[in-house]
Amino acid sequence: MSSGLDPVLIREIRLVRDELTELEIEAGILPSPGSPIDAQRLRQSIAALRGIMRNALVGFAIGDPRGTIIDANEAFASMLGYTRQTLLDARIAWKQLTPPEFTEADRVARETMERTRLPHTYHKEYWRRDGSRVPVAVCVIHTTDPRDDYAVFVLDDAERQGAEAERRRAERTHQHVLDAIPDLVRLMDSEGRTVWANRSFLAFHGVGLPEITGRVAPDSWPPSLLEATQRDCETSVATGGTVDRSLQEHIRADGEKRILHTVMAPLLDSDGGVVRAVAISRDVTQRTQIEAALQRSETNLRTAETLTHTGSYECTVPCHGDDYWSDALYDILGLPVAKPPPPLLEVIDAFVHPEDRVRVRAEVLGTLSASGRLDIEFRFSRPDRSLRFVRAIGDAARRHDKAGSLLVGTVLDVTAEHERRTARSALDAKLRQAQKLEAVGTVARGIARELDGILDTIGRHARAAREAARHDPHLCEDLDHVLLAAARATSLVERLEIFSSVWRPGGQRLSLAQSIGEGLSLLRPVLPDGVEVRATLEPATPDIRGDAIQILQLLLNLFTNALHAMETTGGTLTVTLEPFDVDAAAARSDPRLRPGRYARIVVSDTGPGIAPENLERVFDPFFTTKAPGKGTGLGLSVVHGVVQEHGGRLDITSSPGEGTAIRIDLPAFEAPIGEGLVAT
Repeated sequence: MSSGLDPVLIREIRLVRDELTELEIEAGILPSPGSPIDAQRLRQSIAALRGIMRNALVGFAIGDPRGTIIDANEAFASMLGYTRQTLLDARIAWKQLTPPEFTEADRVARETMERTRLPHTYHKEYWRRDGSRVPVAVCVIHTTDPRDDYAVFVLDDAERQGAEAERRRAERTHQHVLDAIPDLVRLMDSEGRTVWANRSFLAFHGVGLPEITGRVAPDSWPPSLLEATQRDCETSVATGGTVDRSLQEHIRADGEKRILHTVMAPLLDSDGGVVRAVAISRDVTQRTQIEAALQRSETNLRTAETLTHTGSYECTVPCHGDDYWSDALYDILGLPVAKPPPPLLEVIDAFVHPEDRVRVRAEVLGTLSASGRLDIEFRFSRPDRSLRFVRAIGDAARRHDKAGSLLVGTVLDVTAEHERRTARSALDAKLRQAQKLEAVGTVARGIARELDGILDTIGRHARAAREAARHDPHLCEDLDHVLLAAARATSLVERLEIFSSVWRPGGQRLSLAQSIGEGLSLLRPVLPDGVEVRATLEPATPDIRGDAIQILQLLLNLFTNALHAMETTGGTLTVTLEPFDVDAAAARSDPRLRPGRYARIVVSDTGPGIAPENLERVFDPFFTTKAPGKGTGLGLSVVHGVVQEHGGRLDITSSPGEGTAIRIDLPAFEAPIGEGLVAT
């Protein structure tokens, strides 16, 4: 029996055939050693057979020797567009239902059945009542009737043929799809021989499909690759599993070496059996090269980060669990490697130095909200209790794939640089000390020359006069005022002595108005003739955090420079003090400032001014335009150092013949503590 027959039809045929055989035995048509015929049982069996025949889903018909249909069930009649009764009444012959091209197939089927007395199956078509055709699968069996009737089982084959056509169309579609992809695809039998290959495979190896069909591999393959392919195919077929060959070197038809990643997998039939294997190869040469280059780049980056004490990061706020820290960043912060890293804000709250934490958090959030640029230096308390100075630089942007903002940048360990700055500050302190001694020496010598002898004489004579006039109350009162004035003058000298001592860095709340007043008081005894002092001090100016000795030194240096500029020509020394606010835009435009309140000091003179070629050098140590012996050139360099230590900004403007103005902005007391200052 043909293997193409549907299993449903086979079961129906077997059932009816068994029933017919049983009836023929009971009717005496076939010999049987059984008991005599039971008429009642025979009638029941015939009725059952007719019921099966009429109600079966498979078409069933009986033809006489002349080829006329003498009986049929409803399934057969309906298949042809009839009812059972109209079909039987029409007395239709088989040849009336058969298109001419199937006449020979009918003849061969009947002859085969008559010769072998075995069922014979084949495929054909029948004419339907409306003139259309219906494809069918037919099984012809002999009834063993003396009249030589035969029975036909018929199954509507349209669905099977449609499914077969659909399978062929799907197969062609799959082949077209596989031909369109760049991957190399090959179908193989269980022994590794090629059944089909796509266009990419054929083009890669420079062969045609007929040349490769039935062969394991093209001639260009080396024996080792051929053996490995056969082993992989046998393994995949035997185990039903996938074999992965990640990197294999192949020679393309043009002679170029390429790296292929091949995956071999079994193809299963409907029962789960392995019928074929498919090998899919992807050319990963470029990807392999890119990955190698990327690996080299990452290695170089890690080396560079290690050498420069720099780590990189990519953080989101709020955190989505996909942040990235480089290994170097974990080393800098002294934190254990975690994938993903802890959320950015949690790290700030847990490890940034308490005095820097609020500032760092505010700047990070401000940068993220404005999608701006971050550049901030702060102290980081590592888990091992060591303190590191770090500088975080980054750019912020809005995320398009998820809610929140993205901050990408680097973190630099500037601890060593901070230590160098500290050491440099110590050297600067010595330099400022030398300048301070110079300034104090100049002022003190002038005061000493003018006041020492006078104060001593005034004191001695005032005390003697008071002793003599002890009985005159009015005279004693006047002499007491003289002694008080002498004491105040002596106090000034004592303050100069304190000023000349070594200063100790620290931070305290200072009133700049008071410091300016003290500086001007020290200055007035040595004012040159023709020089006028004007001071405008705004009461709303905020206090600052600083060192009183340094600020007084800064002011005296500025005042002294201005006086020297007007020593021969005379003029006006103007001192102004006023509040100054810095917004975010101003802070971004000038890295020396941070947003907040400042106190601004402006010291100007009406002297000859500074030549343009000298203006950029005035803050350089030991640079001076004065005659030899008139100065050391340390005054403005000390001023510059003090301003930097207090976290401020220093600018100078000058033009020949128009005088000079020096502007200093110092952060208010409420601002973060500047470097080099310690809160008290």
